[in-house]
Amino acid sequence: SKPGSALQSFLGKAPAVPMASRTAAEAADPGDQVFSPAEASDSNALGVRYDPGNPFLRILSGQAAAFKLLETEHALAFLDTMPMTRGHCLLIPKVRVATVLDLDEATTVAVLRELPRLARAVVEVTGCTGMHVLQNNGAEAMQTVFHVHFHLIPRYGECSMSELAAKRKPLNREDAETLAAEVRACLAQPIRAAGSSGGGGASGRSRL
Repeated sequence: SKPGSALQSFLGKAPAVPMASRTAAEAADPGDQVFSPAEASDSNALGVRYDPGNPFLRILSGQAAAFKLLETEHALAFLDTMPMTRGHCLLIPKVRVATVLDLDEATTVAVLRELPRLARAVVEVTGCTGMHVLQNNGAEAMQTVFHVHFHLIPRYGECSMSELAAKRKPLNREDAETLAAEVRACLAQPIRAAGSSGGGGASGRSRL
């Protein structure tokens, strides 16, 4: 196969609309903002236009549900429905932008400030020993969902990316509900300053 084809088989597949983890009332909550066309990116130096039919916008608009991990005024994180590994999740902005080229400074800061604490919570809950943080812009870079997003993929030393791509399968709903709840609980804990005493082992690690 061509170099990178296994990775493309992974990243080139848009997650199906994530499985429901919210009630109908929550899905209809106006807090899931429907963004105005004025917030949509048109095109950029890569010639990439925003896709108003993408599955992430359906989640943001309340038309589809997801196994949410984190939500702020500007960002949303949820489990990938075709995970490479347990804990594979996505972090997205709530504005309609296709690529990182379209992000303004304020949105970038508001979204990416959540990345480290999300990663720490996923590591804490899954016990993974490594993590990929991947992001693609444009079809040539294997982007197929044209709403900018960041993949967080835990690694457990199990096998190569090619093997993981070949074994990729739909998210297990029962495990996803448990995992998402544990990550949310971890994120809800108070931040502990680095170096503060908190006991040994895992219990002494900063969760956020």
